[in-house]
Amino acid sequence: MVKSFPRLSQAVVDQFIGRKKALSLSVVVKVDKLEVFPIPQGIEHVDYVPIILGVEREDIEQNPALAEKIIPAVIEFWYGEQLNLIVKSVFTGFSGLEIGFGVRHERVDLESAHARVLQFVEEGDFEKAPDFQHHIQYRYAKK
Repeated sequence: MVKSFPRLSQAVVDQFIGRKKALSLSVVVKVDKLEVFPIPQGIEHVDYVPIILGVEREDIEQNPALAEKIIPAVIEFWYGEQLNLIVKSVFTGFSGLEIGFGVRHERVDLESAHARVLQFVEEGDFEKAPDFQHHIQYRYAKK
């Protein structure tokens, strides 16, 4: 089932953390509606994004522009002083879609998606680390 979430709640983390690394949460932002979709464990971006879009994986392979408004991000966690989870970083703009299928995004869409993920974190249940970092990867932006 495909579902977007308005904020980084404890329930979201409990359900979706650890897809690639133990303390990371992969999400994609559907830029046209600023919806945030966590990526479930055991599934890759290249398999999940077609479900969000209602197309086949092969459709995106043949026409990468179909996924240009779906922007990936990773939220990384660490342990705070009381051994509670805190948000360590947010990185936006790269996944298997960009690397393998050649999906490219408008810079303004990368920035909009990044701002939405930062809002998703800010409105959530987790503190940010004192040395919190965030970055947009423009390598896969349209030229």
